Amino acid sequence: MSITMQPGQTMDFNNNVGPFTRANGYLEAGALSDGEWTLASGGGSCQISSTLYNVVLQLPGLTVLRRAPHGPNGASYLPHGVDASSGALNFVFRNDYSFPITIRTHVQDGSLFIAIYRGSRA
Repeated sequence: MSITMQPGQTMDFNNNVGPFTRANGYLEAGALSDGEWTLASGGGSCQISSTLYNVVLQLPGLTVLRRAPHGPNGASYLPHGVDASSGALNFVFRNDYSFPITIRTHVQDGSLFIAIYRGSRA
């Protein structure tokens, strides 16, 4: 997947990746809700939003507008304070650089890769 963001443009995780419904091809999988494991359509999407959040934190020209943890203890598979929920809780950030950025993602051998580049890349 590749998304280009212009200066000042906002990326809303739920709007760009969701809605997390069966009709959109999402299956039921493990999900955290209020700190408890459950099954939900699109379960695991928070692993993607959390990975993206951790990439965004590395770039000072990206401003986090909304981010919520998985309850008071966060996600057990991440250090405290670096998870970002999806679904009812959402991750939103803005490109405050004076140039476009491109977010590229892919999965290889079961691992998610997310990179953010300056400019637009195909």
